[in-house]
Parts: sequence; structure tokens; C-alpha cells
Amino acid sequence: MPLPRVLTTLPSTVHVGTSFETSTLRALAHHSMQLRRVGGRDDRGVDLRGSLTLNARDDPPSASDAAAAATVPVIVQCKAERAPLGPAYIRELEGTLARESLGTVAVMASTNGFTSAAARLVFASRAPIAMAVVEHAHANDDHHHHHHHHAAPTPPTTTTTSTTPPALTRFSPNRALCDRIKGLAVFKDRRGHVVLYVRDVCLTQDRDM
Repeated sequence: MPLPRVLTTLPSTVHVGTSFETSTLRALAHHSMQLRRVGGRDDRGVDLRGSLTLNARDDPPSASDAAAAATVPVIVQCKAERAPLGPAYIRELEGTLARESLGTVAVMASTNGFTSAAARLVFASRAPIAMAVVEHAHANDDHHHHHHHHAAPTPPTTTTTSTTPPALTRFSPNRALCDRIKGLAVFKDRRGHVVLYVRDVCLTQDRDM
């Protein structure tokens, strides 16, 4: 009897992971990161790959910025775990980043934050890494596991949640990443959402656009 129950939960787990990748891609797109989903045997543990555009303005770069790269390669790992991510995930990301081209930075995206041990490892690492927390609705997942509880009001809630743009609520770069992207600064708006700047250029677009 337990076997069918296990099998029915597997698609839900895969769905949640894929859905979180999409949420992370959408959230980071509001911060000048052009990413695409990758997967399969050759992804080397990378879920999203692309670049961060530093000069988000339409103005031509000034002479002082000529030496700075217009874009920075970015890889992202997405973990939709129900508990904060521990240091093992960070070590895995360090290994993945070591196989990437020089100058690439890495983002570990989580639904539920990071343990203090994971944070210490990130901030001590010489690899350019940022911890990111992305708001991600579990409405569809909860509906799978709790369909016997109040099934009638669930569809409107799910519809409303899925149309809300996912938000980046934490972005914590380590020193190595800040050395790679000079002038990177992280702020929060009144809603608790992240706003990124590089020097005097805001990389964050209006989430409602």
C-alpha cells in the first residue's frame, strides 16, 4: 500500500522544483539578470544560466567605465526545500562554480533561507557567491497534499498567487562577489523587496511593469 502513495508524491516534488526555477528566473529578471533554464545531464548542477547587465541605462558607458565589463556571467542553483539550506549546498555550488569560466558569479536561490552555518561558509568563501531568497507560492503543492481540506476555496487562491510576480526578498553577496562587481549595493524597499545598485545605477526595475 505505501508504494502508490510514494509514486504519487514524486511528480509533485518535481513540479515544485521546476516551478521554483521559473519563479527564480522571473524574480531575478527584475534585477537585470537575463537567465534561461538549463537542465539535463550536461547542466553540471546549474538550473539557470545567463548574465547580469551592469549598465542597465541606455546611456553609452563613460570613459571611466570603459574598463568595466558590461555584463557578468551568472549561474544559479534553485533549491525549493522546506527547511533552510545548509552548508552542503554551498559546497556543491563552490564545486560547480570552479568548473565555470573565469569571472562567473553564482547565486544560490532558496525558498526558506539559509542556516547560519551556510551563511558563514558563503561569507568565508573565495568564490563569488550570493545567497538569494525568492518568494514562492506553494499553493499548488499544498493542494496536492491537502486536497481533502476545503477544496472549494483553493482555486481562486491558487489563481491569485500564480499571477503575482515573485519577489526577491534577500540577496546577500559575499566579498568575493563584491570584488567581482565593484560598487554593488543591496537595499530593501518598503515592501521588504530587494533593490540592487551598482555605483549610481539601479539594476532593479519596477516589479509591476
